[in-house]
Amino acid sequence: MSSDQAQASGQQQTRYRVEEKFSEFKTVDGLTLPNHYTIHFTQEPQGGKTTILDWDITANRILQNVTLDPRNFQVK
Repeated sequence: MSSDQAQASGQQQTRYRVEEKFSEFKTVDGLTLPNHYTIHFTQEPQGGKTTILDWDITANRILQNVTLDPRNFQVK
């Protein structure tokens, strides 16, 4: 649907952009993973208020083959 068609039908376009960046790669038990991860999210509605959200995540430890309690997966 073109922009003109969207406006004629009363709809508005919204643009979304997600940027992910991975860095500080480290190898633990033969598995290489990023220890730093950032996400930048932008929502731009046509003629509206732009929303920008940023997340910055840093791992402080990485564990493999951890036993999980089956109760974690029960629907409550």
